[in-house]
Amino acid sequence: MKVAIYGVWHVHAKDYTNAALSCADVIGFYEENDELAKEFSEMFDIPRFATAEELLASDADGVIVCSSTKDHTRDIIRIANAKKNIFTEKILALTLGECEEIERDIAENGVEFTISMPL
Repeated sequence: MKVAIYGVWHVHAKDYTNAALSCADVIGFYEENDELAKEFSEMFDIPRFATAEELLASDADGVIVCSSTKDHTRDIIRIANAKKNIFTEKILALTLGECEEIERDIAENGVEFTISMPL
């Protein structure tokens, strides 16, 4: 299974990446913030996608979302529309309406969705 990491802002990005590396082929990551991307690249030998569109056009089967919660709605909808399976951490989104948008796009695109709720 091929996996990509979308954003590395979240505190659990490192843990999710290590977990993915143990069971999947992590083909790359995208992070819009150059400083965060640099720090992540120093921890992991994973190629960086230059743009979100490059990640979305890749042959990744699934995407682990570790971007800022404020960006989840935009990011998860983009990923669903690219027909990629999605793993994300809590909090899903900032409003009920955004959660409903995400739910609708996931259903319309027929992708698998998992949200981590470890605590």
